[in-house]
Amino acid sequence: MLSSISWQHYLIAVVIITISYYLYVVLRYFQKEIEHLFNRKPQTAGIFSTAQSPNISVMGQVKPDIGVTIGETQNLPFADVLPDDPKEEITGLIRETSIHTDPSSELVSEAGTLIEAFRDVDDKQEL
Repeated sequence: MLSSISWQHYLIAVVIITISYYLYVVLRYFQKEIEHLFNRKPQTAGIFSTAQSPNISVMGQVKPDIGVTIGETQNLPFADVLPDDPKEEITGLIRETSIHTDPSSELVSEAGTLIEAFRDVDDKQEL
């Protein structure tokens, strides 16, 4: 019996079954939308009015962390403005380092002293 069915008959049957299935699904599950499409009365609601619900707040309001405050941008602290003249900048830095000696600047100066002291030494063991 299967040998008497041609490929053309088979494909036509598959197409007809597929179209009838999708037609059933559309008519069964989208009745209201189809009625709204063919209804000639002017309506204020859209086709999918049930899907277009008002905005629902899913998440709560944003709460800042404890101890966090929100400030204006004018009140943000920034670093001091350096002068445009490099000579003034260098002399200003020299004055600041001579007044404020912190451990890192002392370490840098000591390293510079050691480098100068052992500059002429070529022996690794003696260094």
